Amino acid sequence: MRIYFEEAITPLVQPHWQLSTVALPVLVSMDLTAVSGLSSQWIPSYFPSLRRLSLYRLSIDDTNLSLSQLTSLELNEIHFRARSLASLLDVLKTCTSLRHFVYGDTDDTPFKKSSVAAGYRVSLPRIRHFLIIATSANISSLLAHVLLAKQTRILLKPKDFHPRQDENDHLPVLNAILPRDAAYWPAMKDVTHIMVWWEEGDGITVYADGKNTEFWESHPWRSLDYENLSADGLSPAPALFIEHINIHSSSFPSSIMGPLLAIVEELGDLFPASAKTFVLRGYAEEISTETWAQTLARFPVIEHFELVAEVDAMCTFPLALRPTSSGIPCPRLRELVLRYEAGAERDNSSWRMLDDLRVVLQERVGGGSRLQSLILQLDPPPEVEVFELFRQSTLLTATGRWPPDFEDIQRELALLVGSLKISYRGPYDEWITVV
Repeated sequence: MRIYFEEAITPLVQPHWQLSTVALPVLVSMDLTAVSGLSSQWIPSYFPSLRRLSLYRLSIDDTNLSLSQLTSLELNEIHFRARSLASLLDVLKTCTSLRHFVYGDTDDTPFKKSSVAAGYRVSLPRIRHFLIIATSANISSLLAHVLLAKQTRILLKPKDFHPRQDENDHLPVLNAILPRDAAYWPAMKDVTHIMVWWEEGDGITVYADGKNTEFWESHPWRSLDYENLSADGLSPAPALFIEHINIHSSSFPSSIMGPLLAIVEELGDLFPASAKTFVLRGYAEEISTETWAQTLARFPVIEHFELVAEVDAMCTFPLALRPTSSGIPCPRLRELVLRYEAGAERDNSSWRMLDDLRVVLQERVGGGSRLQSLILQLDPPPEVEVFELFRQSTLLTATGRWPPDFEDIQRELALLVGSLKISYRGPYDEWITVV
């Protein structure tokens, strides 16, 4: 059953007909859309067979609703008295059979949390799908007071937000959305695969999963045709999916080009040390070797690491893998994939990075940690046309325009890893393999 009240007829209908007085014993599904101001009195009082309920633009003033039989609840643009988070939690508390929940809210006003104890959580033991569309602060507030099932798939769609630097001059990104206390979702401790993909104009998308699905096996992001997918484009969907975090560039200090630095600093706060796969995309040049090293130290069992350095080199990263007196960072690392700009000049930082990488891999081999696979994907710099750097799509022409000792670097790298693959982006946006 679907009911829609337009603004013009609401004053006429409201005094004479209240759904709360109606008994609907065989109703299974109900959508109720109304203009702002109609209250929860319009929800039927007796519907023992109802399994799915969708409410849009209602004011809920009575949170003692009988919803224990519901398996699906969608609340969009719902008004709770004084923006009370406690009221929303009271509604969820009655939904003991809930499997599917959607909460959509475009109001920027923060939840009023004063009446909710810090450790209070509403348990949703049967929930399988949990979607929130709201500001980052309100997403975080709601997650902090629920206890989801281990099998729950979480989809978060934060509205545009302007993060502010904290007292340590850190710009929070993921920390502004996900509570550091992972008690809200028991499956967080089992997350093994993490991808953070940033594209200017499209925002940040986060994938996190505890299963090695086809998405992780097929590596679709390596294709030059890859587009940042929405949750609807993934099957199966990852266990945690944060879709398109759009951060205004004005939020970043002038010295910071993008959010990857903040995200790298936060990974260890949110994800378990048992994570094995990381795929990161964004501006990497501003991230120091020390920052990379501190982050890698918090994930000692990494097996696969992939870094796509958008519009810059990643000259600081390889040195973070260098053995120290404390041991070998990420000793189980088996596959390393680096995509970055490769300038045509020998003194370009991207080529110096290969020298560092060669030294680091040699020291790791000496310490008993050998890569099974090293993949390098090289982009021409933005100021150089692909046709200018690689006039023809041939190996001879391509390698002839690289530094003279490139073949020496290539041979030495090949001796240090199980397999080496080097590709460059050709003139028709395709990867052309050199090795």
